[in-house]
Formats: sequence, structure tokens, C-alpha cells
Amino acid sequence: MLKKRHKGTHHRMSPTHLGRYMQESAGHRNIRHVGTLRQMGVMVQALEGRNIAYAGLIKPNGLS
Repeated sequence: MLKKRHKGTHHRMSPTHLGRYMQESAGHRNIRHVGTLRQMGVMVQALEGRNIAYAGLIKPNGLS
């Protein structure tokens, strides 16, 4: 499933953030059986209070 997401959504996955991509894929997989509105509610609850600073996103990613 991660390979499909790489081809379809995330065309360039950096080694630095690979764990985040995997967590996102696992999260989507784990709530696939509930309805759309409930999925949105679960995602909002999971994201509440979590911020990623821009400086943390642009740090060196190990790619040339």
C-alpha cells in the first residue's frame, strides 16, 4: 500500500520523513472500515495540538 501511495500521491519520499509517510498510510488503513464523516472526525482529533514547524520540514533529508 505504501508503494501505491508513493506512485499516486507522494512522488518523492525523503528518508527523513519516511516514518511519517508510513504512519499516515497505517492510519488510513486502520480506519478504512468506518464512514467518511467518522474518518474525518478521527483525523481531526489526531491532528489537534500537533504542529510541525517549517524549519523541521526543510532540514536536510539525506538526498543528493
